[in-house]
Amino acid sequence: MGFPKMGSTTLHTFWECGGIHSSHYWCGSAPCGHCFEKHAALGKPMLESCVNEKTGGLYDAYAEMNYVTTSPCLWPQHDRLDEFHREAPNATFVIVFRDIESWIGSVSRWKEPSGLYLREALVQTCGVGSTDDVTMSDADLEDFFCDQVNTVRHFVEEHPSH
Repeated sequence: MGFPKMGSTTLHTFWECGGIHSSHYWCGSAPCGHCFEKHAALGKPMLESCVNEKTGGLYDAYAEMNYVTTSPCLWPQHDRLDEFHREAPNATFVIVFRDIESWIGSVSRWKEPSGLYLREALVQTCGVGSTDDVTMSDADLEDFFCDQVNTVRHFVEEHPSH
């Protein structure tokens, strides 16, 4: 339920090592964010529809599901919590925490396939923060991070099965 560069690769590797069939960013040949949005728009269950194309099987866990490379950016871990709850009311939501300064440094160094640094993509592609700027300030990134944590915490308080 976290954001890019928060430790999703480590979480995915941990799950896979333990025999948990995990997706990291990709659901088959498409980013999970695209798959979720496509099926949600069709009124289909997202988790059941976004299967591993190689095995035809469902994923047990999703380590990263957002898509920020091109517009529109997709944040199912923020925007689709109700749908996830309806489809999997007893799923465990995991939000990985990373030291905020370390995360900001990583977001500032990571290049998206579009050529933009992730920090730039959040503003220019996703419209996060002030649209007058090319990148987000550290304070804006902290607010963005904290908003996600608070959104998930609030959702879980209202839906304690997660």
